[in-house]
Amino acid sequence: MIETLETRVGELVSGSPVATFVIDSEHHVRYWNRACELMLGILADEIVGTSDQWRPFYPERRPVMADLVASGCIEMLIPTYYPDKYRPSKSIPGSYEAEDFFPHLGQGGMWLHFTAAPIRDEHGCVIGAIETLQDITERKEAERRLQELLDEQRVIFDNAHVGIAYIQDRVILRCNPRMAEIFGYDSAQDLVGRKTAMLYASARDWRENGIRLYHRLEAQGFSEDEVLLQRRDGRPIWCYRVGRPLDPQQPHGGSIWVYSDINAQKRQQHQLELASTVFENSGEALMMCDADNRIISVNSAFVRITGYAPAEVIGQSPSLLKSGRHDAAFYRRMWETLLVENRWEGEIWDRRKNGEIYPKRLSISVVRDEAGRVAHFVGAFSDVTRRKQAEERVQFLARHDALTGLPNRTLLRERFAQAAEHARHTGRHLALLFLDLDHFKRVNDSLGHPVGDALLVAVADRLRHALYGTDMISRLGGDEFVILLEHVPCPEDVVTVARKIEACMDAPVEIDGQVLSVGGSIGVAIYPGDGSDFDTLLQKADTAMYHSKECGRGTFSYFDEKMNAKAAERLVMHSRLRQALGRDEFSLVYQPQVNMRTGRIFGAEALLRWTPRDGEPVGPSRFIPVAEESGLILPIGEWVIHEAFRQARRWRDAGLSMQVSINVSGLQIYRSDLIATLAAAQRDTGVPPRMIEVELTESTLVEDVHAAHEVLDALKRAGYGLAIDDFGTGYSSLAYLKRFPLNKLKIDRSFVTDVCSNAEDRAIARAIIQIARSLNLRVVAEGVETVEQAALLRRHGCHEGQGYLFGRPMAAQDLDGLLEARASGTGPALAPG
Repeated sequence: MIETLETRVGELVSGSPVATFVIDSEHHVRYWNRACELMLGILADEIVGTSDQWRPFYPERRPVMADLVASGCIEMLIPTYYPDKYRPSKSIPGSYEAEDFFPHLGQGGMWLHFTAAPIRDEHGCVIGAIETLQDITERKEAERRLQELLDEQRVIFDNAHVGIAYIQDRVILRCNPRMAEIFGYDSAQDLVGRKTAMLYASARDWRENGIRLYHRLEAQGFSEDEVLLQRRDGRPIWCYRVGRPLDPQQPHGGSIWVYSDINAQKRQQHQLELASTVFENSGEALMMCDADNRIISVNSAFVRITGYAPAEVIGQSPSLLKSGRHDAAFYRRMWETLLVENRWEGEIWDRRKNGEIYPKRLSISVVRDEAGRVAHFVGAFSDVTRRKQAEERVQFLARHDALTGLPNRTLLRERFAQAAEHARHTGRHLALLFLDLDHFKRVNDSLGHPVGDALLVAVADRLRHALYGTDMISRLGGDEFVILLEHVPCPEDVVTVARKIEACMDAPVEIDGQVLSVGGSIGVAIYPGDGSDFDTLLQKADTAMYHSKECGRGTFSYFDEKMNAKAAERLVMHSRLRQALGRDEFSLVYQPQVNMRTGRIFGAEALLRWTPRDGEPVGPSRFIPVAEESGLILPIGEWVIHEAFRQARRWRDAGLSMQVSINVSGLQIYRSDLIATLAAAQRDTGVPPRMIEVELTESTLVEDVHAAHEVLDALKRAGYGLAIDDFGTGYSSLAYLKRFPLNKLKIDRSFVTDVCSNAEDRAIARAIIQIARSLNLRVVAEGVETVEQAALLRRHGCHEGQGYLFGRPMAAQDLDGLLEARASGTGPALAPG
């Protein structure tokens, strides 16, 4: 057996440089070649024939190999005992191989590769084993270094702060965890095997990006861009993307892509761009200076405000903007505050490039570095010229009227206080002249507030011109003006100023093609006789002004204590008038109108009467002016119209053809819809318009010729008769008369009373009749009281008469009786014989 084993070994390993040894079935070393001696340092003489053949390798282990060989179970037991080292050999069937590290061999240990194969006799029985040894220390070291490199690369790959993906045909074959993190996936495996389309907001974006990217890979061997992609949750994400193909000739065959999350940088870039945009487009001028206070940047608002182009100021000191209005101490305090508090803010005067000095609101901030040193100064300022002007305007308007520019009540009060103090020491008088325009409300109501405002401005200009050199002209509001006169030697001296005011009001004013008459009533109060304080004196001047209006307007009056009583009476009457309509205290009486030729009663004038429940009747001359001043004439006038229509209906139902004349106030012409009121009364009663005659005073018509003409035209078209009452007491202008579609002129009673005895009155009456005849108008004489008056007027061609001769104003039922008496022939003759 031994000879057979040795023979076999000789045949197998004769002259082999490979370290080889042989053991028999009893664990004895039968062969140990020179290569083993050199490799392991043990001579053959020391180990051949012994049974501890594993001692050079595993000195501490039990030598089991011989047992395995002897048992014939080497194929089964070696993997069991050495599962981590021995494995079936791929090169020698039926044999095993292993690798192991032996720290006690060589210098610093040695890696050996074992191969073990059984030796069999001719009968196939295992008689021993042959093993070969190979020093693989260098290979193992190379593998270790390679593995360390691979491990290092794996660590880098897995822990890179950028996303890395290996992509083939636009499918992710491999990627690192950061790639998944960037796009919001739980792990890299969520991306592996999926198309990159999931990284895009739409399939179109994916296709277009693919065409562009792979074209770059083919054309230049790489691709580099910033791209807006999409996270798993749909949120957009900006990435910096770089890709290179593994084979430039086949970009789709595989490429490595690196993705960097630049969302933060994009936000910063956007903020910087936004800051730059804000800087450039700020409404405030912005200027940045370096630590040496030299300008390094300005924005467009700076250029617009200062007039300097950037190139003209960059590198310069801001001191080139100085106006010269501030002294060195001002700038020294500014710098002290700025360097201590890192901020200064205030108003300062600077100079533009064109030399203009202007105010600005300036704030300066200090920007310091980490060490606390000054890095920059940032100045922001705005031109406050308009604000300053607005403040001055506000201050002006606090004491002046916005429309006319005249001093207002506040400034007038202050000026009066100063003047009164001076007057107390000098013994002189002061005077307040209260001017109120006549019928101004009608202008506003008929032509509108713009025309009214223009009229007030014109009046203010006239007053300035007429009273140039007087102490103060002020406007209290509306159409009320007050003139303060200082240094008045005696009260009578005020007359000169009042006459000047009257004179400047004489000529009409033309505004936007409208010719408006201007009149005013003036009240005068004297300091200290009429009062020693402003409010008292102003109230008394106001009272005197109302007295002027009662006296016929267009004049002036000194205050008298009796006026206070009248003013009080007027206030009481105003209050009682407000209640009169609701308490049914008004009534109408009718004065007959006759044909002067036939004596027939053809109509009656409706006249308003007021009998308070708790008092005596109040005459029209007392309450009508109060009603007009307060505006109550509008509801009262509307009641008159409806009541007159109702009476006309009763006469018509009785078979009487009676024309009813209704007096209309100027307020009803200019401040109410007179046409609509008449139309409503006509609808309610069914009275035809030809039975109604509208009477207006001459002064009413000339207040606003254009507006009056429109109203009268409408009345004429509707079928109403039109008459001018009290003709001859106003302008009596043919130019006005021919413009209006009138039917009648009524000669005022003041010309009729003495028509028989006074040649002038007779001439006036005759002239009015001739004017009416030339204009094809009928004439009515008012106030006819005697047969002689009636006869004279009839001879001169007067058509109609009205007066006590024909009948006093009477209740409707009384007039009915008179009409019945005339119809039966028992009444008095109404026509002169």
